[in-house]
Amino acid sequence: MAESNGCSWRILMSGEKGVSLIEVLITTLIIVGTLVGVLQAYIYSVYLSQLNRDMTIALDDANDMMESIRSTEFANLLTDYPDGLADGPAGNSYASLAGGYLLSGETITVTYTDTGAVPLEILVSVSWGDMKMVSRTLALTTMRSQ
Repeated sequence: MAESNGCSWRILMSGEKGVSLIEVLITTLIIVGTLVGVLQAYIYSVYLSQLNRDMTIALDDANDMMESIRSTEFANLLTDYPDGLADGPAGNSYASLAGGYLLSGETITVTYTDTGAVPLEILVSVSWGDMKMVSRTLALTTMRSQ
């Protein structure tokens, strides 16, 4: 052992094994790369979970609107649910029919392919923005006759 400034240092003799700085750096890079990949997968799974929650809420809201449309008399459909009017007419807010809007920027729109046709094809669209501010839309369609 060699002594320097009151500290003892062990000098490796040839043939002795030890861990080099390169080996430590490579191991550190592998561990960091793995952790970054796991973190990215976790963040993406949180995003997909939130998107799934949003889709479920949108589907529930669209189903609530469909039930309300099915329970409306055929003669009153176009007045109670005007073609292309987002969020419904005054006094018949779609938000109240769907149990309130729970999604960011949510709107519900009811449209008809041909307002004079019988049976009447009705499309209910729910639109919202997800957590990445991507515009999403879910649509259901049904047919109604007199």
